[in-house]
Amino acid sequence: MPDVTAHQLRRIRRADAGDISRMADQERYWFPAALREILRRIDKLNNEDPEQALLAGVSALRMVKRIRDASPDLHALTQALYASTLRSNGRLQEALTLYKSALSIKGLSSTGASDVLVKMSVTLVCLGQKHEGLRAVNTALAQSPTDEVQALAVRAWIQIEA
Repeated sequence: MPDVTAHQLRRIRRADAGDISRMADQERYWFPAALREILRRIDKLNNEDPEQALLAGVSALRMVKRIRDASPDLHALTQALYASTLRSNGRLQEALTLYKSALSIKGLSSTGASDVLVKMSVTLVCLGQKHEGLRAVNTALAQSPTDEVQALAVRAWIQIEA
């Protein structure tokens, strides 16, 4: 599996939606490590400019389909991150549907499912389903998410909201 070059990493970290769209069409970015970096950038964009993140998320969905060795977890993470951009743009029901789709991906590991559940729990709370959101994040923590600190922060936020 190739590593992301320093040049690619610099481009990704400064990228806007247009840049990410161009990367999605360039074969030299079609490998899991590059997509993971792009997903990190989209997550950051989602906090800075949700509309840009939404457009970039569409490109990431296109890109994950082009990566031959993309794992079920990477497919689910890409869908979940796009769902998060939908949520940030007020499209809560669409986001929830996409999270559920990500959770049903064949071959998804328990860690991959927990990563999706953490993101999904925020949407559930935004939909007024606080108990379901808390249940989702607790299930995620029991399955050991990739970023346990984020999951704990989400759980604390839900408990404050409840």
